[in-house]
Amino acid sequence: NVARQAAPIIVIGVGMTFVMATGGIDLSIGSVVALVSCLSASWLALGLPVWAVLPLLLAVGAGLGALNGVLIWAGIPAFIVTLAALVSIRGVAFVYSDGYASPVANDFFVWIGRGTIFGINTPVVLAFMVALGGWLLLAQTRFGLHALAVGGREEAARVMGLPVGRIKIGVYTLTGLLAALGGIV
Repeated sequence: NVARQAAPIIVIGVGMTFVMATGGIDLSIGSVVALVSCLSASWLALGLPVWAVLPLLLAVGAGLGALNGVLIWAGIPAFIVTLAALVSIRGVAFVYSDGYASPVANDFFVWIGRGTIFGINTPVVLAFMVALGGWLLLAQTRFGLHALAVGGREEAARVMGLPVGRIKIGVYTLTGLLAALGGIV
């Protein structure tokens, strides 16, 4: 039970690991989770199929993360950008939902949050897969090593020829995507 409840936090934490690896901060992920939760309940209640809702929700999260990354790349401090995103995205979620929680009645969504795979809770399996993928991405790929280089010393990474702006946009996009996945779970 504890592992199932910690699974969304683990998924979100993997994204935050990349942000912190670049020396940044993202305060908006909780608001992305809230917005994705509101959108999922609403879109499923409208009768949209799950196969369409899931990619749309992930795209919303990735798009919000990319917007944060672009603004940070433009020179606005990450704290300011993500604090503004926290407030504005949370406000959009509140207005969209009218301040009321809506239950999700779709069987597949319920399975993602409460189901099992071979006797193991689905959220725990998803969290393990995301954590393993995050570790591989950070430790074993060029993108991960470049993210660590940007966090180590941004100016040195820039002088080395690394595309610092693209790396930051990619990291914040990944974080938004994982926040959306955490909201789905």
